[in-house]
Amino acid sequence: MEFQFEPIESLPRLAWCARIKREEDGVVVRHGPWVETRPTFFCEGAWNGEFAEGRPDLATVFMGSAGVLQDDQILFASPTHPLEKLFVLRNADEVLVSNSLAFVLAEAGDGCDPTYPNYVYDLLDFDAKGLHCHHSTLPTARGEKAHLYKRCNLLVTRGLGVEIVTKPPVSAPQGYDHYLETLRICVKDTTDNALSSLRKRTYSPVATVSSGYDSTACAVLAREVGCKKAVTLPTANLSRGDSHDDSGSRAAGALGLLVTERDWHAFEHKDGFPEAEFCACGNGQDINLLAMEDEFSGRMVFTGCRGDYVWERLGYEFPWWSMTSYGVTEFRLRVGYIHMCAASIGEVFSRAIHEISQLDEMRIWSICEDYDRPIPRRIAEEAGVPRSYFGQIKKGTAHLPLWMIDRLTEKSRIDFLRFASSAYVETTRIERAEFRLGRILLRLNERCNRVIVSVAESFGRRVKPRIFLSSRYQRRHNPGDLAFNWGQQKMVDRYAEDPKIKSPS
Repeated sequence: MEFQFEPIESLPRLAWCARIKREEDGVVVRHGPWVETRPTFFCEGAWNGEFAEGRPDLATVFMGSAGVLQDDQILFASPTHPLEKLFVLRNADEVLVSNSLAFVLAEAGDGCDPTYPNYVYDLLDFDAKGLHCHHSTLPTARGEKAHLYKRCNLLVTRGLGVEIVTKPPVSAPQGYDHYLETLRICVKDTTDNALSSLRKRTYSPVATVSSGYDSTACAVLAREVGCKKAVTLPTANLSRGDSHDDSGSRAAGALGLLVTERDWHAFEHKDGFPEAEFCACGNGQDINLLAMEDEFSGRMVFTGCRGDYVWERLGYEFPWWSMTSYGVTEFRLRVGYIHMCAASIGEVFSRAIHEISQLDEMRIWSICEDYDRPIPRRIAEEAGVPRSYFGQIKKGTAHLPLWMIDRLTEKSRIDFLRFASSAYVETTRIERAEFRLGRILLRLNERCNRVIVSVAESFGRRVKPRIFLSSRYQRRHNPGDLAFNWGQQKMVDRYAEDPKIKSPS
């Protein structure tokens, strides 16, 4: 087998889609202008290994996606964090693989079912199944299934077989010093890869900073590998916290970083439909990042993503509706940056990391509040950031879910309402009865969880609540649930603009 690369200037910079046909030697890869291509591999992103070796599939840390030739088969690699995925469409004659759902649908002449209201809930459920659940599906307009894969490699054979291959993990943390050293080594090796002179485009580091724990600690890791610049959104989401000030300028200044401030509301002044690319991957919460696209372009961007899950002293559960940091795929591919999600390194050992946070040696970095993350506090304070500069009150710049239609910009809202008026289907009596039953069972599930958690805490233990029903039973369907469908249609149209790509029927 061999790669046949087709660069397309009009595509998002880091997007790619591979087409493997039964028993054919040529694997056609259509891709944006910044995708790295070599005879035996292609990639967008960086990993903790030598770029010259071209084996991102073997990396224990990979921030991006790739394809690698192996004799008569291909290994496709997803990121080692769960925020982005590989997307696959299969039929009897070919397999399509992409780092973009919209791209693979456009290539197949397909699209999302405009009337299906549960896409976001299906994605939430996929995430809720944990790091070891690698595969899920979504329905398409043509009645097919789009396959989603996270945190794994995919082996595709000449006969179109598709097999999940588990990624190798980093070493399990053996105390705070060992864990921090693992983070430092992995971050340095990945940064060296991103800056390799063998690349046609290199990615220097930039840090995002806020008044929270996670981005501050990650900014320390970024500074250690040569980062000199940071960007912050000084205003928090107005629905969170007692203060709207979420600026990371003081913390970044203490680290000697040059700070740029950007307006949280910048998307409100953008032309076109700025929300679409964020709705197409989640529920639009990450649209605040649109303000930073100039600082992100061509850089390796350090964020505090996944710190909520990994670094909270007793563990942390996002509210059911939250898809924060999951909605950046189309934005990232268009702008062209590598997402360095440092907190995800070793995330599979989150229980061991939580145990480190509760060690006696970590007590002086614990403030014994609900918002308490000793590991990032120690990283930041030992790097010279004063305690009062960060990690005081849980805030956040993420937007509220854009299924709340009134939060769309006017042009987008008008266009979305036009879309929803033709696509939204009122639920039937049977569907309403099913929802009521599901909601009753879900509430019982939640009450049982509260009792179990309470009993466990009385014995000095902590257990993770388990939800056995779909998140779709949390709220009644309404037209706003179609924001994902609307965003996907816009993105499929974006990819289908190129004459080499089919338009969805």
